[in-house]
Amino acid sequence: MAVPAITPATSAKSSHTNSWPTRTSCRCSTGACDTSRTLLVDHLDEAVMLAGTDAFDELVRSVALIHTVSAHWQPEVAETMARWHARSALGAPSPDWINRPDDWRRLLQLVTDAHAPGHVPLGHLDLKPEHIRRRADGHLALIDAETLRPDITGLPDLITLAHMADQKGHPTPRWVRHAYLHHVRELGAQWNDSDLIRALTAFAAATGLHSLHGAHE
Repeated sequence: MAVPAITPATSAKSSHTNSWPTRTSCRCSTGACDTSRTLLVDHLDEAVMLAGTDAFDELVRSVALIHTVSAHWQPEVAETMARWHARSALGAPSPDWINRPDDWRRLLQLVTDAHAPGHVPLGHLDLKPEHIRRRADGHLALIDAETLRPDITGLPDLITLAHMADQKGHPTPRWVRHAYLHHVRELGAQWNDSDLIRALTAFAAATGLHSLHGAHE
C-alpha cells in the first residue's frame, strides 16, 4: 500500500491483472527489500536516501500530513470515520492491550486538545527506510502502510522517526520532535513542546513501551 502525503492510505490497481495488488514473496540477497511486499514496490522503485536533514524533514512532514488529514476529509469520509473520533475514545473503556488506562486517557485528552473536535487519531505507519519511495512527480510516498490504524494516535510514528534518526546518527531525536511539532502546527494542530513530551511519556506508560528512543529528551 502506498501512502501519498495528502491521504492516510490509498491503494492502486495492477495494470496487468486489473485487480487489487496482493502481497508477493521476495528473496533479496542484499536484504534490502521485504520478504513480503506489495506490487507497488515495482512501480515506486526510487528509494529515498535519508542522507541529510532536508530529506528527513520531508519524511517528517509527510508523516505529519497523514496524522492531521482527518481535519481535511470530505464530509462523507468524515461521517464514516466519526466512530473513531478521539473524543469518543475518551468516553469509552480503554483497549485490552493498554496496561494503564489512566495514562491512556491522559494521552487521548492531550491529543484531543491538540487537534480539531473531529480528529481521528491515525497512526502506526510501518516506517522503515525501504518503505520510503519517490513518485514520478517528485513527491515522497510511504509504501506498505497497511498497519495504519485509526485508534492509536500518531505517537508511535514520532517515536519510530526518532529511532530511525538515532540509528543513522543524525539528525537528533530532539530535532525530529521539533520538526514534527513545526509541521503539525503548520497543518492546524495546536501541539506545544511540553504537551507533546507529556503525550509521549503517557503513551509509553499506557502501552508498556520500554524506550522512546530519545523523542522526549
